[in-house]
Amino acid sequence: MEFKKWDFFTNEKIILGYKCQAALSVNDKNDSTLVWFTNDLNYSNGFLFYYGVPGVVLEAYNQSFKNTAHFLAVKIEETEIELLRPTVGKIISQKDFSEIMKIRNEKLGGNYFIKIKPTQVN
Repeated sequence: MEFKKWDFFTNEKIILGYKCQAALSVNDKNDSTLVWFTNDLNYSNGFLFYYGVPGVVLEAYNQSFKNTAHFLAVKIEETEIELLRPTVGKIISQKDFSEIMKIRNEKLGGNYFIKIKPTQVN
């Protein structure tokens, strides 16, 4: 996990009815990440690898790995699912993790994303 240093801005925009604020992080390779987060939800977790933002990230632009990715929340809902922290595991280096992920992705045909079947809305 990469913990980022964030620069916060006063810019605001509304996403899914929530007032959001912008934050920007630039790493040592000059790759940048721009996120829009809200403090209007009672959670303080980002999503994916956007840790260190004091709210819930609802939109993100990530310019790295020689391409640009755009993530946008499209729905927020309460759930009864409880996420549990693992009780067993092994801490490994970023290098070892990257090698494991490379092997995993090769087994999936080189696809970095999990394919899902879209559901039809009636």
